[in-house]
Amino acid sequence: MKLRHRWSRYPYAFLLIALLPLAADAELLQPMLPGWERIFRIDVKPGERNGKPTLRGDLVNDSPYTVARVRLLVDALDGSGNVIAQKIEYVPRVMGPFSSQYFEIPAPGPAPAYRVQVFDYERIEGRGRDWR
Repeated sequence: MKLRHRWSRYPYAFLLIALLPLAADAELLQPMLPGWERIFRIDVKPGERNGKPTLRGDLVNDSPYTVARVRLLVDALDGSGNVIAQKIEYVPRVMGPFSSQYFEIPAPGPAPAYRVQVFDYERIEGRGRDWR
């Protein structure tokens, strides 16, 4: 009876322990649109705001297209270049053709180095001003 009573207070403990190996095998996020490097350039530097790591830089649209809803994939890297954390952040504005946009985004956590890639974006076609 004591064993049953003691474990009944922690009904999810066994489930959590059983699922931990699955979290270790989770696949890393990759950019959804291969070849984004032909359209965009990213210049980024690590910084800090209110004691938390941030990344500041410029996203440059080298294409003749208007783009919006650009999402950046930020990888925190250890000293060997292995990914230790990932995060996706939006660049908040519509970007015209051949333009650049300054951004400041929170880093996934403290790390010796970071890699920033374009995760995905939307290309806007047409002439309407009704896009949101």
